[in-house]
Amino acid sequence: MFRWPRREDRDNHGREEANQAPQEDTAREKTAEIIRQMSQNVELATADDVKEKLGDSQDLDAEAVLAGLGADEKYSDITALKGKKTVYYYSTLHISQNYASMLARVSDQDLHALVAGTIRDESRIYPRPADARLFEKAPFHLSIPQVVQLVESMGHMEEYSDIQSMTASNGAVYFYSAQYLTEDHARGLMEWIEVEEEQIP
Repeated sequence: MFRWPRREDRDNHGREEANQAPQEDTAREKTAEIIRQMSQNVELATADDVKEKLGDSQDLDAEAVLAGLGADEKYSDITALKGKKTVYYYSTLHISQNYASMLARVSDQDLHALVAGTIRDESRIYPRPADARLFEKAPFHLSIPQVVQLVESMGHMEEYSDIQSMTASNGAVYFYSAQYLTEDHARGLMEWIEVEEEQIP
C-alpha cells in the first residue's frame, strides 16, 4: 500500500540535499585545483587521479563532479580529452590542446598514433616538416632510429599512408604528412631549415 512520506522524512531528505550541495561545490573546486596543479606539472589528470587526491571526499562520484565543471564559467579552462584508454583532463592555462594530445598519446602508449599525430600537427599547424630530433625530447623520449623504424612500419598501414620521410642534403631526417604538405614544399622547407638558413650572414 502506498504511504506518503512523513514530514520528518521529507525534512531529513531536504537537509541531506542542502548539505550535499556545498559538499559538491567544494569537490568541484578541489577537482579543478587538482587538474590545474597537474597541468602545471605538465601532466594530464584522469578520474582515478581525482578520486585518489580528493581523499576524504571519495564518497562523491568523481565522474559526476568532473562533468559538472563544464557548467560553471569559472572552470572554463578545464578541458576533457578522450584518449584511447580513458578520458584525460587538463587546464588550458598551462597546457595547449596540441601538447595535451601528445601527452594523451604517450599515456595511451600508442607510438604509431603519437608519432603520426605529431607529424600531422607539424605539417598542418605551422606548416613545416617534423625534424626527427624533435622526438628525442619530452614528452617522446624516442631515439631517431626508433622513430625511423616506426615511420617505416607505417608504410604497411593504410591509416598512416600520408606519413612520409625524407633526408636533407646534410643528412638530417625529417617527416611530413602528404595531407597537408606536398613533397616539394616539405623538401624546400627542410633544406631552408637545415642548409640555406645557416648560410645567411
